[in-house]
Amino acid sequence: MENCLYMKQRICSIEVLNEFDIKLHTMINEWRKAGDNNELICEDCGQQVILRAGDVRIPHFAHKPGTKVLCSYDERDSEDHRRAKKIFYQYFRRYYPVVLLDLNHKLPNGQRCDLFVTFPSNVNLIIEYIGQGINSKEFRLKKSYYTSLGYTVIWFLGAKALVEKSSKGFITEIMLNEETRIAHILDVQNETILFMRLMEYSEAKAGVIKYQEPYQEKYPLSSIKIEPSGKILSPFDAEYEKAYTVFIEKCSEAEAKQEEKRRLHEERLKAGWKAIDYHSLEKQKRDRENYERRQQKRQSFPTEKVATSISPLKKKRDEWLNRINVADLNECERILDQCRTGLLNVQNRKKRVPHHEDYYSIWLKKCMNMFELAKKDGERANFAELKRRLYDPLADLL
Repeated sequence: MENCLYMKQRICSIEVLNEFDIKLHTMINEWRKAGDNNELICEDCGQQVILRAGDVRIPHFAHKPGTKVLCSYDERDSEDHRRAKKIFYQYFRRYYPVVLLDLNHKLPNGQRCDLFVTFPSNVNLIIEYIGQGINSKEFRLKKSYYTSLGYTVIWFLGAKALVEKSSKGFITEIMLNEETRIAHILDVQNETILFMRLMEYSEAKAGVIKYQEPYQEKYPLSSIKIEPSGKILSPFDAEYEKAYTVFIEKCSEAEAKQEEKRRLHEERLKAGWKAIDYHSLEKQKRDRENYERRQQKRQSFPTEKVATSISPLKKKRDEWLNRINVADLNECERILDQCRTGLLNVQNRKKRVPHHEDYYSIWLKKCMNMFELAKKDGERANFAELKRRLYDPLADLL
């Protein structure tokens, strides 16, 4: 908690820091001594509290150890949440010295807001910071309640909301539904604010959003001004208008190209060219001209067939390549001699043993006949094939 009662007066723990975040040790020692003397009282439950102002966490009040009474005001905020409240508290204290600042202000329904600012003109402004674990339902309920009371509220999101998947839809919801249509993301470490707004392009006829793109810029908190009306003055509006103009031009060009493509497609459908691509029309025209040119050339040639002559040298070369050489002829004679000898041996054995090895003699006769034809024909290919198919199986028997 940031507030408590001291000598029946409401005090804030952020007051122990000046605008440059330097601790005021005189005030810290006084309030610590008051806490030890049970003079600091929780404004919610009436129990004693103490001041905690170390070097790590933001200064705050806490119930004394051993307090058994449950206090709703003792709900612990995250360190980023405390730092955000401290940043805005010091901001308004620096730029609006006469305003009344109330951290964790209690509303009529019992809820509390992060910072309640009352200006001299009796204008009220509420600052709300939403860190991790964004609850859209809770946000809508708070927003409707503030609206019913007539309060102006500025919502700031934590920097971690940009990373969380569950928060991206919530950021879009704020950009679409807020009056300014701008989402503000606070970086508590660097004390900068990221402004984010959607750039939308709608169709001229239907009015439906066709293109959507976020635009964002970051500024130091010290370079912007938060007015009592809730308006934030920054260079973002001017820069957004420039970017939006460029975005509209790009979308218009893209839509014009799509419209031209659609029109050409409709023309092709009307012409019956469903499967013809627009870019192939010129190619078809060139192909048609080339075809007609070839037809004219063919008609100019004589219709008689011209006999093709083969070169004599080529003819002799082919004959020489296919001719059986001397080595093959000698091999053929050797095979024939072996076949004749084998056939005589079979016939001699057949005289002694009738019907002996008839199949062998038949194979030898066939082999001899085929090799005689190959020798007469003189083609190398035929001889090699016969040797492989007929002689090689008999080579071991001859």
